[in-house]
Amino acid sequence: MRDKDKSKEQFENNFSHVKNSLQGIKSSGEVTTAIFKDKDGLHDNTKRKQIEDELSKTNTLLKLFIQKINRKAYLDAVLILLQEWIGCRCSGIRVLNEDGYIPYESFIGYSQEFMESENWLFVKNNQCACIRVILEKPEPQDAICMANGGSFFCNNTIKFVCEMSAKEQSRFRGKCLEVGFKSIAIIPIRYRDRVLGVIHLADENEGKFPLEFAKFIEKVAPLIGEAMYRFNLEDELRHKNDNLERLVEERTNELKLANEQLNHDIIEQKFASEKLIKSQNEMTSILESMTDCFFAIDKDFQFTYVNSAGEIAFGKSRDELLSKRITEVYKVNNTALLHYHEVLREKKSANFEILSEALGNKWLEMSVYPTETGMTCYFRDITSRKKAEKDLRESENKFSKAFHGGPIMMTLSTVEEGEFLDVNDALCSGTGYTREEFIGHTSKELNFFVDMPKRQKLGRELMVQGRIDNAEIDFRTKSGEIRQGLCWSQLFYLDGRHCHITGLIDVTEQKRIRKEMARLDRLNLVGQLAAGIAHEVRNPMTTVRGYLQLLGEKSEYVDQKPTFDLMVSEIDRANSIITEFLSLVQTKQSNLGSHNLNDIINNLYPILEADTFTQNKQINFIAGEIPNLELNRKEIFQLILNLTRNGLDAMEEGGSLSIESYVEECKVVLEIADEGCGIPKENLNKLGTPFFTTKDTGTGLGLASCYKITESHNAKIRIGSSPKGTTISILFPIPDNEQGQNKMIT
Repeated sequence: MRDKDKSKEQFENNFSHVKNSLQGIKSSGEVTTAIFKDKDGLHDNTKRKQIEDELSKTNTLLKLFIQKINRKAYLDAVLILLQEWIGCRCSGIRVLNEDGYIPYESFIGYSQEFMESENWLFVKNNQCACIRVILEKPEPQDAICMANGGSFFCNNTIKFVCEMSAKEQSRFRGKCLEVGFKSIAIIPIRYRDRVLGVIHLADENEGKFPLEFAKFIEKVAPLIGEAMYRFNLEDELRHKNDNLERLVEERTNELKLANEQLNHDIIEQKFASEKLIKSQNEMTSILESMTDCFFAIDKDFQFTYVNSAGEIAFGKSRDELLSKRITEVYKVNNTALLHYHEVLREKKSANFEILSEALGNKWLEMSVYPTETGMTCYFRDITSRKKAEKDLRESENKFSKAFHGGPIMMTLSTVEEGEFLDVNDALCSGTGYTREEFIGHTSKELNFFVDMPKRQKLGRELMVQGRIDNAEIDFRTKSGEIRQGLCWSQLFYLDGRHCHITGLIDVTEQKRIRKEMARLDRLNLVGQLAAGIAHEVRNPMTTVRGYLQLLGEKSEYVDQKPTFDLMVSEIDRANSIITEFLSLVQTKQSNLGSHNLNDIINNLYPILEADTFTQNKQINFIAGEIPNLELNRKEIFQLILNLTRNGLDAMEEGGSLSIESYVEECKVVLEIADEGCGIPKENLNKLGTPFFTTKDTGTGLGLASCYKITESHNAKIRIGSSPKGTTISILFPIPDNEQGQNKMIT
């Protein structure tokens, strides 16, 4: 306590000049020296009372340093004293730390929200009056509120801020104004030429901090700074004393431990020699009980030790082997001899395998280790293992040939990630990817499977069942084409990971053929129906039609003639439907001849123009340079009429229908495109089915007959549809004998 008493005494002496130099304040606010007589020699009692009051407050502040034992307690007491002097609601002391932050070390009255927002301001990034006071860098807009001692006093914050420009307002955080503080005082706490922190006073009322109070607090603030510095010195001294005591204690303990360790080492050394003897005996016992051969040789390759298994392997007793060179006992393999010399020369171990003829053509696994006197050798018979490895390699070769050379697409993949470990050539050729593009990538990265949730479901089933058979799953080729597959999978483990081998068969073509067969079956059924009833229905219809025409010519039925004509047209329409029926089941070969598709379209074009004109629509024919084809002129007429009229029916007035012919990949393409509303996706697979139609008056046989005509010409129909229209393309094969021979006609 003597050091602290001395510090307190020095503190009081250093600041005695503050008491003696306190200044008085006139009612006008001007500063005068603390002289108690005016010009007439009369005492100014007001000044004396004010000075005595300030001296009393200063003495009270000085006593706090003597009364408190640490900086935190001292600053808490200072805030209570300041609140008694001025009566403000909120007060706090910010202290600048080494990192540049100014947290509140002590505070009274501030809300939790205010403290969370303002407690850790950073002098390098934030803008605030507190920061500018601490840094002693006021800005022009602060001048009206700055005192000579560097303090910031504002008794009407709303007026102060409102009189600023927008740019000046941005230099204030505004938190004090936001919580309703109208009076604010920020006084620097100095120690000599350095600002240690600030006193922050705030109140919701205006005019809380008069100028006299501001100047007085500025004068006594250095006392607080000196006290803070003294407390810091005491803390540092106390810390150094504690460290010194701790270091002395640590060194004493270290010496004690070192002495104990020395005694312990002496005892341990005694026991170590005993353990060494015991360990050597145990080592000899272990080596003798080993089933694998172990021997030691010196630098001259003479045996110094051989275990029992070594005696059996060499076929000689230990007495016959010891002190003899290894080359004298049996013919050493040249590879082994090279490794022995390398171990002796480079002082590093060696592991290798050799085929020993001297020991009966056995495969040996050798491990050789250098020692101070030579080396030790350990070897075991691995002939059976080598045979197993050979069998395994042969098995792997067979599997590899079956895997990579098989016609079925196959993969080796992980179950969870779907990472491809290996793929065969059939998968590469079937999807367009290279083997390098598969291996190391996942099915998700390549977007390989169309339905990833289904693939994940199959993975879970595989983990449970261990095998999956005949699972249908769609996959994408590199070009983006979606193919239909049938797969099987078998679960296995590889390097601790769940993997599977999967076979994948592309069944897209089989499904297409199956679908086509189903369509042909439907057509066959319709054909049988048409063939069965066509003759029986046509005869009575012909009779009825004849009598209707006859009755229409008689004078007494002149008024009913329009009705008769309507009935005749309906009979003709029914007859045309029966004709379309029959066209679907024609099994005889069409009469084909060499015709140019452009000629047929040009001959038909006037009829098509008439149809579009009556419907207030447009038609456009773009004739490409195409060769002659083997065509049935009458059937192609019917095909074009059906497709163009379907396109016209799909469009509103003002729509445009285009017909184009061109060559694409050794095929002649007839393309008919409309600007209708398109075909719904769910109806695309139903096109060509007899009696399927979306028209109110349609029969559903027109497009079916188009498919029949296309099939009879070995052509294919390609349909593309969107909300902007539908494009139907007929792809006719070019006869081999006419490719490049027929004259191209436009």
